[in-house]
Amino acid sequence: MAVDDTLNDFDRAQWLMRRGQAIQKLGVLGSIHSAYVPGNSNSLKQLISLVNVRCSAWRLLFASCTLHVLTPFVGLVQPVVCSEAQPDDQRIAACASLRKVVEDHHTSFDAATIETVLMPMLMKCLNKAKLPAVLHHVCDTILVVVDDLPSAYVRNTLLPAAEGFGSVSQCSGRREVCCRLLGAVASRRVLSPEQVVKTFFEQAMGLCQDTEATVRAHMARQLAAIAAAVGASAVDDTLVDELLELLKDESADVRMCGGGSACVHGR
Repeated sequence: MAVDDTLNDFDRAQWLMRRGQAIQKLGVLGSIHSAYVPGNSNSLKQLISLVNVRCSAWRLLFASCTLHVLTPFVGLVQPVVCSEAQPDDQRIAACASLRKVVEDHHTSFDAATIETVLMPMLMKCLNKAKLPAVLHHVCDTILVVVDDLPSAYVRNTLLPAAEGFGSVSQCSGRREVCCRLLGAVASRRVLSPEQVVKTFFEQAMGLCQDTEATVRAHMARQLAAIAAAVGASAVDDTLVDELLELLKDESADVRMCGGGSACVHGR
């Protein structure tokens, strides 16, 4: 589909997102992260104009002078990522662009904005998406900012969500995400060893025996972090036994991941 050559970059992107073919929309989603220029208010205004903001919460956010690159990208990416009707390649490209924005600029985001703007969108994506590539892009983005989240949010919001993703009724992709998030929570040390044992240690050990090798491998990668977060008795009584089983797993990937955790924990 031909595009008017007189349009500037942002007008062209807006036109393509509204009327372009699938491959053109994919190109916009894959490159939109490069459009933001830190400190350039004009680029920010143009980015905001690219996003059709309907939600009153975003308008209030804009009006409160907390505008920056994160908000318009959330508004652009969320409808694409959270809709199963969107083509898989567009959803993956949108997730990758959002992750790139967060990786490049997260040090300029304040904790309140990460908690109130970025995290609700990411958690919604994890709840709605089923495509493994999308789930892991979203999880990667969370892991970029997890150290910047308030401890209370990690304990009261992120951890319960992660535990829910680990349910046997969830798809294997979400169970893999559960493993990664439990490792991140353990590394944050927002819970005492006793609290770790009481809340998610048993679930983590159960995921070591998941029916899917990919889930067992992801959990095996997190065992060193979990071992560091629990008391020595829990490690000796349970975790070592699970690790030994992983080292004998039928899957080579699981054995390799278990070996990596054994090496780290043994240092």
